[in-house]
Amino acid sequence: WDPQTWFIFTDQPTEAWGESGCSPGHGTSCVAGTNVVLRPLNASSFVHLALRATGVDASAGVAGGGYKLCDWRMAYGEIFARWLRRFHFWGWVDLDLFIGRLPLFGFNDSTLSGVDSVGDKGWPSQGPLTLLRNAPAINRIWRDVPRVRERLERPGIQRMNEWDFGRALLEAPEMRQRVVPWPMHLWTHARHGPEDVLWIAGRVLHLPSCGEAAHFHFSNWKDVVAASAASVAVVAPLDVVGGLGVHTEVGWSIGPGGLRPLAALSASARARLDTCRARGALQSGGFAPTAVSYAWDVAAGLTPERAYGRRGKK
Repeated sequence: WDPQTWFIFTDQPTEAWGESGCSPGHGTSCVAGTNVVLRPLNASSFVHLALRATGVDASAGVAGGGYKLCDWRMAYGEIFARWLRRFHFWGWVDLDLFIGRLPLFGFNDSTLSGVDSVGDKGWPSQGPLTLLRNAPAINRIWRDVPRVRERLERPGIQRMNEWDFGRALLEAPEMRQRVVPWPMHLWTHARHGPEDVLWIAGRVLHLPSCGEAAHFHFSNWKDVVAASAASVAVVAPLDVVGGLGVHTEVGWSIGPGGLRPLAALSASARARLDTCRARGALQSGGFAPTAVSYAWDVAAGLTPERAYGRRGKK
């Protein structure tokens, strides 16, 4: 559904990702389309790549668990430079996300042409989803984080990819940051009921407001989503009757009880979806960009921009 290229470096068998059988290159495989590329990478291989690219020994930290890799994300531009040569931007994304129409939220050529980083409102570097220009000066900014070598070599997570790296981005004179006027995402906020958030045909839809979000971060619902995912991996699509005839929409509702197929929506939720579809000027089963409204959840607490007293630079 999403046009970006996604590299997933994994120590899991490719069969676990639903390999589709395409062959983009030696040592890689594709899943769910040619824009998603899997590459085998275990802990020892990562340690080797990191040491060669940065001169920092990752072995002690990585031995403590995969979560430590979050600290290393800010250095991925150098560590994975070999695979990034043909790309203008690189970044990271959490796996507990449902991705929506990212180009609609500024992840497109025209918007990105004048910026070097995209995070979210108040977060120049955000844990779930961050994008950075693939340029030597930008890729080296992580080296400005205080005591970065010492902290990368510690076993415990330091959460540098958001707070400390965010501050380094704010203070880097060469950075052109995209100022986001409102949050782009939804998360596991207590206000969401079992049928309030849908992933439908590549969109993240907030049903009560008929608004779209760039992505949905289900961090606090991981267990229930994982438990329900197997049963809805292959779902009966929802048949829709419209001006263009009968078509189908594939997706799920995402709630505190896990995933449910669209075909299992209640009558009231289906009626609301019909209302949203009508408001969105239905085009081939989708929501027209010119008619889109936006939905987001405001995260409480400090952000790097608030904490350090600076706003993103245009």
